[in-house]
Amino acid sequence: MLAPHPAQAQAFPHQVTLPLEMKAPAAAPAPTPAATAAAASIPTLDSEEWNFLTLINNYRASNGLGPLQVDVDLENAAQWMSGDMAAKNYFSHTDSLGRSPGARLAAFGYTSSAWGEDLAAGYSDAQDTFNQWETACDPDATGACTYAHREIMLGAYAAIGIARAYNANSQYGWYWTADYGASIDQIISPTTPTSAPAIASFTATPSSITAGQPSSLSWSVTGATTVSINNGVGTVSSTGSSIVSPTQTTAYALTAANSTGSTTAVVTVTVTTATSTQPPTAPVLLTAVAKGPTEVDLTWSAASDSAGVAGYQVSRNGSVLASVGGKTLAYADHTAAPGTTYTYTVKAYDAAGNYSSASNNLQATTLQAITTPTGAACPVPAVNAFTGCYYNNLNLSGNPVFTRTDSQINFDWGNSTPNPSLSPGDFSARWEGDFTFNGGFYWFSVIASDGIQISIDGTQIPNAWHDQPPTLFQGPVMITKGTHLVSVEYYEHTGSGIVYLSWRWY
Repeated sequence: MLAPHPAQAQAFPHQVTLPLEMKAPAAAPAPTPAATAAAASIPTLDSEEWNFLTLINNYRASNGLGPLQVDVDLENAAQWMSGDMAAKNYFSHTDSLGRSPGARLAAFGYTSSAWGEDLAAGYSDAQDTFNQWETACDPDATGACTYAHREIMLGAYAAIGIARAYNANSQYGWYWTADYGASIDQIISPTTPTSAPAIASFTATPSSITAGQPSSLSWSVTGATTVSINNGVGTVSSTGSSIVSPTQTTAYALTAANSTGSTTAVVTVTVTTATSTQPPTAPVLLTAVAKGPTEVDLTWSAASDSAGVAGYQVSRNGSVLASVGGKTLAYADHTAAPGTTYTYTVKAYDAAGNYSSASNNLQATTLQAITTPTGAACPVPAVNAFTGCYYNNLNLSGNPVFTRTDSQINFDWGNSTPNPSLSPGDFSARWEGDFTFNGGFYWFSVIASDGIQISIDGTQIPNAWHDQPPTLFQGPVMITKGTHLVSVEYYEHTGSGIVYLSWRWY
């Protein structure tokens, strides 16, 4: 599957993630003793690392992909990398010895021709780490989301090494490394526990609060494959903490389980009624960004209140749209209509029912909906070139205005068109060609403004059929040896008309 190019990391307060795309490994420098001491041993994984393997394999299965198995060399490399970042307080694919991931993997004995790496920091448990890699936007230079972490998790891999390390004195605390590879050298299998998990501690601090105020749940568990806390906390790591703000007295039950059995501990947070009559301050710095024909994403800065902010009320065009919790500073409106301008405001409220004044008003206009492509295929595809069909509409419908052979797709028409018979901002094109491939991984690069869809023998690689500024998509595609039909569908609606496609074998 084609993966958009990760131009920068997606950052969160005290929580960050980094992807790195699959490519051929660089030549490895001579390994140092410190970097390879663990390479001869069979490493072990903790419960959260095994939990991550379950999460990613379930995710791959839901997307029609096979499971990953833990490889000794990849696991040794991942454990060394997480430990090195935690001990030396840095966060980068280039390690403290100056090595790229490819060179590092080779130093640990892993020499597959294809690999990928995801990094995360600030997350203690597998579920949070998985969630961030699955949903991270990973914007490119234009600000468009690439979802590069997700594409790496769904890549054409067979093996993984997954490791986390902790250092309380480092910037982020927890550091995660996931190294992926196309081949398996030696498998590490989960061990079977002989007894139920042990809960060393489970506390709430403070254990008595005023409604709307926070309490910190802290725990430590050993020997568990899954750990969860009820009343909305959910799946957690074996050791960690979580902030809760119940509005009434609540008993929190921690359940630790493995294949042998389960153990439960309970703490109670006692809540007294808030007596505040002062409303919270108004949220500020509201932003609204149209993400497509039916979505507008909102963010704002936190309000403050003497008794604690219980939540935020989001309004659209003067009517209440939704309410979110007091720790949430964002909302995605998925009920917008295409090509429509909306005015948004946000109010804060506390547990006593006091509402702030409204934030600043902010308008956002959703993108126009573009009908997906229709119409018949082009005439007979060219051989090692493209037969191009050009249409005087946005969805390739009806008969083409003209047809020609294009040796390559590399066009920047600006505010003009490929032909005077086409209307600027209102044309589309379909190119089809039969190309000979050597077989193996090919690196595809695509730039388009606006909509673009590409397929090989009917299997799509990117599908970005919407208005967008010039946006780069690139990544690896596995292609068998022989002749394959490459189809490209494109439309130009806003801004400059740009479309570019290339690939190279590696």
